[in-house]
Order: sequence, then C-alpha cells, then structure tokens
Amino acid sequence: MKIGPHYIPEKLYRKILSVIPVACVDVVVVHHGKFLLVKRKVKPAKGQWFTIGGRVVRGEKLEDAVMRHIKREAGAKNMKIVKQLGSRETIFKDSAHGPGHAHDKHRLFGSGLVGKSDAGQS
Repeated sequence: MKIGPHYIPEKLYRKILSVIPVACVDVVVVHHGKFLLVKRKVKPAKGQWFTIGGRVVRGEKLEDAVMRHIKREAGAKNMKIVKQLGSRETIFKDSAHGPGHAHDKHRLFGSGLVGKSDAGQS
C-alpha cells in the first residue's frame, strides 16, 4: 500500500487529539539477542529511548504500518514480523501538539532481521 501525504490542519488535528486516542504500532526488533531502540526527537518523551513505531494512517494495515516505521526509522527493508506481542496504552501530559494531546493505543509486534539491512547491519 502506498501511503500518500495526509495533512490535517494543525488546529483541527489538536481538536481530534483532544477527544480520541490515536492508533499506533510499536516494534520490538531483535537481532542476535540484541534489542534495537531509537532516541525520540519529538515530544512526548523527547530524548528518551523507545522502540520503533508510530501512528497508523487511515486505510493502512497494522503490519504495513510496522514495516513503514521500520524502514523510516532504521533503514531496514529485510525485516520479518515474527508475531504480534500484545497491546498497551500510553497517556502523556504533553505532546508535540500541546498539553494533554497524547493518548495512544498501541499494538506491539516482534520483528527480526532477515539477511542484511540496507543500513549495513547484519
């Protein structure tokens, strides 16, 4: 599935975030017994280490969202989803869109590297 740009004006997006939780995926990437974490660049939890993941866009399957985030955040294309691990919920006091705007519902997936990634990892 090709994901095109989905733009919602900031004011409307803040309103949406104030009334509904957002669907997200997170990926626990394991390779040779090591876990891949990334340092967050934006709120919430800016500067903290997290699993790869993010929002699911309308019309996107969860597995497709997992692969999109792995490719974007780790540059890896040769990943395989091993299994769905469960779900969790996060509520942060603030987000990149202002106070009280981070209530997310997450599906957790386990993933492993198959062969070499495009980022040169093996």
